Amino acid sequence: MKGFIKLISAIALFSIFISLFSGCGATNTGGTQDNGKTGTSAVEYKYGKIDIPGKDGSLCGAPIYIAYEKGFFKEQGFDVNLISADTETRKIGLNNGTIPIVNGDFQFFPSIENNVKVKVVDGLHYGCIKLIVPKDSPIQGVQDLKGKKISVDEIGGTPHQVASVWLEKNGISAKQEDGEVTFLPFSDGNLAVEA
Repeated sequence: MKGFIKLISAIALFSIFISLFSGCGATNTGGTQDNGKTGTSAVEYKYGKIDIPGKDGSLCGAPIYIAYEKGFFKEQGFDVNLISADTETRKIGLNNGTIPIVNGDFQFFPSIENNVKVKVVDGLHYGCIKLIVPKDSPIQGVQDLKGKKISVDEIGGTPHQVASVWLEKNGISAKQEDGEVTFLPFSDGNLAVEA
């Protein structure tokens, strides 16, 4: 129940952020209703139509998708269109205003440092980065990872950054050149699990 309350709070903060910073002012009286699904009755949206990345299927995007499915955006006056967008598309969209908000993490920090016009507003959720091993694996803790290969979605992405910090805090170098661990990028999580 505590996690559910945190999720609802995060979604509420997300909705408030959109209300304050979206700059959308059009009213849509087209044939969309109930979370952007096609229908026959016209619905008015106080803030008009906006695109939000939320169709990538990741756990990190779950709060956005839940808010969409539950009609929270509609209740706040937004006709939300969920889109798919990779990290670079999200950065560009935030910078030029075509995407009003994204759920992001470490990969946005270098852009912020390079004066891309984005800012961190609040945390949306936590806990989706996990280390998994096969059931019969002898790996029981961080020290067992020395000399092993670790799959990540991309070098420099959040799982890579989080794993690197964790390894370094436990006395294992995360630098490829030190050879204590090897990071292998898999853009498809299913391939990583299979490997």
